[in-house]
This record gives sequence, structure tokens and C-alpha cells, in this order.
Amino acid sequence: MRTARLAAIAAALAISCSGSNGGTGPTGLQGSTGPTGPTGVTGPTGPTGATGATGPTGATGATGATGATGATGSTGPMGPTGPIGTADPAQVILNGTTPQVASFSVTGSGAVGESLTAGGAISTPATWGITARTQGLVIAPEGTVSDDGATLTFGATVIVMNPAAGSYVRIAAGSYALGASQYLYVDLPPTATRGSVLTPSVASYADGDRPYDGPDRLVLAHRLAGGTLLTRFQGRIDAAAAPSSLVSFVTSLTDQRNSSAITAPGTWWTVPGRVLTFTKRFATSRLKVTYQDTLGASATTYDACEWQILLDGTQIAFFTGPDLDTSGLSSTPAWRIQNAAHLAWATAAAGNHNVLVQNRGAWSSTVTECLAGWNRNGTSFLSVEEIP
Repeated sequence: MRTARLAAIAAALAISCSGSNGGTGPTGLQGSTGPTGPTGVTGPTGPTGATGATGPTGATGATGATGATGATGSTGPMGPTGPIGTADPAQVILNGTTPQVASFSVTGSGAVGESLTAGGAISTPATWGITARTQGLVIAPEGTVSDDGATLTFGATVIVMNPAAGSYVRIAAGSYALGASQYLYVDLPPTATRGSVLTPSVASYADGDRPYDGPDRLVLAHRLAGGTLLTRFQGRIDAAAAPSSLVSFVTSLTDQRNSSAITAPGTWWTVPGRVLTFTKRFATSRLKVTYQDTLGASATTYDACEWQILLDGTQIAFFTGPDLDTSGLSSTPAWRIQNAAHLAWATAAAGNHNVLVQNRGAWSSTVTECLAGWNRNGTSFLSVEEIP
């Protein structure tokens, strides 16, 4: 009990009277590390340090793309002229007109702008060279050849042979229109291919000297202005057209009437249905024109109805009819009708033409009407026959 009381008194005294601090005791053991606090603000950058030593050179990288070419620089000054060389007359052809002895060989192409004179033979051994073309060509039709004055026809191919050089070409079979002053041609090798079949072309003759139209051109045939055909090959040329193909005609001519209601007195009138267009084949042939029809005149006198046949607008026949003078018997016009064939001969150039029949009447109290084709529809005709 006493002890407890003394402890209580001691405690009270300790509370009321604190003594001075004693010396710091030894540092205790370090406790465990607490969690990391937040990062503080970055401080200012310090000064750059000194440059270190240069490291070893690295491997060379890949070459970059080539840049654009720069502009060409100006030409430098011309150097001095060198000394004139000497020419070996045995190896070089000199300018001038004095003959000289020289040997040379041209392995490439060459051109001579003016005339070339050779004192000896000129050798051109090429397969289709000058020698072959002037001395060795054989041109032979392999079938029929015919001409109608406007068209040249090869019934089969035409061979152009070069026997001494072992080569050839052929011309295609077919019909080729060839007018006056035109020529038919092909181009030989080397322009064409040896052994091939060539289709010929047509060109027109143009008067006046000029360079040859083509270095390889071979003219096969030429038609003169008058129609005559000239050829480069041998063999017979047949007439192409049978006689029946040289006749053109119109038939079944209808009944037609002309009077003062149609034309004025003495005015030519083309009779409908009496017009024929045809093609003349031969330049030197003649034409036989036949007009078969029934013609009539309502009149009292002769020369009442006149007729003409025209070729390309030019008169080739003129006649009146039917003619009968009845003025002493009656003053009233009456019909006189007659069927007949009227013929005309003519010439013309090869090509297209036309033939037609015209009528005119001298209309008056004695001439009232002209007719053509009455009651003859099945047998009347207008024809043109070409006679070579």
C-alpha cells in the first residue's frame, strides 16, 4: 500500500517539475523504406559538354539516283587547222575530170547525185539488181489474158521470173480497170518479198520528165490515149467480151403523145422511155444504134412530126414521119401511122454514154399531134451495138 502511494507521489512530482533533456541516445535501427514520392520539376539543362573523339567511318551507303543533266556548255574555240594530207591516187578518187587509176570497194550504201560514167562493164550481181532486171526477167502469163478496151483481165497468175538468179514473184489473177493513159505495175524485190503473189496497182501517165516513180517498179501494161494496150509480156491477148455483152437496149416502149399541150411548136421533146445509158468497151469500135418503133402524125401534110436520135447530146440521126400529104383531099388532120426501124452509126471514146430519142411538131391547124409506141408495147426497142 505504502509502495503504491509513493509511486503516485513520484508521478505527481514528475508531472509538475520537468528536468533538463538528457544526451541523445544512440541511433536506432533504420526502418523500412517508405513509398517513392512524386517526381519533382525538371531542372534547367546544364551546359554542353566537350565534343568527344571522332568515331570510325561507317560503311558507304547505296548510290542515290542520277540527277538531271545540266545545260550544255558553250562550244570552245576551234583549234588550228591541221596540215593537208596527201592522197594515194590508187586508193582515193579525186575531184576533177582527169582520168585516174584507182581501186576501191564500198561495203555500205552510196549515192551519186549526178551522172556516172564507167569506161568498163558495171557489175551488179544482186538477185534483183540492174543486171537481173535488164537481162534476166521473164514475164509470162500462166493462163488467159483478155482486154475489153477498159479492163485487163488475167485468167490466172502471171509469173515474173528471174531464172539466172533463182528467184520469182507472181501477179495475182483478176480484172484491173485500166483507162486511157494509165499503166499497171508491181514493185519487185527487195520492196516485195520473193516468191509472193503481188496485187498490181494502177497509176496515170503524167507528161513531163521526173525521177522514176519507184526504184523497184515494173510496168506490166500501159493503155495509150487511143485505147491501144501495150504489154511487157509475150502471149496472146484475147477480146474479153462476147458479142452479146456489147449490146445494150431498152424494150417495151410505151405509147407517148406530143402536142401543143406538151411543147411549143418546133421545140424538141425527149420521148419518155426512149433513153439508154451504156458503157463503150473499146476506144476504136463503132456504134450501131437502132430505134424500132411505131410512129404517127395527126396532120394533113408531110414533115409534120420530126424525130432525132442523140448520142451524148449530139445528133446522129434525123427523120420525119410518117409523111403523107392529104391537104388536097381534106383540111381536117387525120392519123397516119407507120412501124419502122431507124438506124444510125456513130463513134465515141471508151466509157459511159447515153442515147435518146426526141420529137417536135409544127403545131398548127394542119398538125395537131405526134405519137410513138402505139400498139407496139412488146416489140419496140432502142438498142446500141458496139462493133469492135
